[in-house]
Amino acid sequence: YWFTQKFLFDSLNWLKAGPAGVKLNYALTRLMEKVIGLIIKESAAVVKLIEFVHFPVIRLLACFGFSGLTTQLMLVLDVFRLITVHIAMIHRIMYFQNWVLSEMIKSLFLLFRGKKSNILRHRVDTIGYDSKQHLFGTVLFSMLLFLYPTFLAYYLLFTFLHLCIGLLQFMIWLLVVGLR
Repeated sequence: YWFTQKFLFDSLNWLKAGPAGVKLNYALTRLMEKVIGLIIKESAAVVKLIEFVHFPVIRLLACFGFSGLTTQLMLVLDVFRLITVHIAMIHRIMYFQNWVLSEMIKSLFLLFRGKKSNILRHRVDTIGYDSKQHLFGTVLFSMLLFLYPTFLAYYLLFTFLHLCIGLLQFMIWLLVVGLR
């Protein structure tokens, strides 16, 4: 667990430094780093709180040796899912955040063009906006468009991590299926 925590903090520092020469929004990067760091630290505190269960879980895995290797592998898979639940949670938050931001940018782009999305009829209708609404929408569209790369960088990082964890779980599951 220490390895994943260190790796996550190193990844957050890498994003803060500007990955691949992309300059991210400094204030938003610091805020996201604090929130994600808090989630990681709290999950580490929960793991430390239940650390006394560590050796009994290993003994339990060893005791299930009579029931076969597949049972032990599935128990290892369950423990692995519990250990990486914070990464799945952060990925889910980043996914929702990216979806909301994408929908807002799409809606504001339609406003910029003088249109709006009609969700009841599943079409885009033309509508007239006054100058204040148009100006406010344009300013909000510009702000969100310039903040989008920062959100996207965090979303892509945690999507990649979630994908790697899912791939490892799938490989363990394939091993179990192959042993049956």
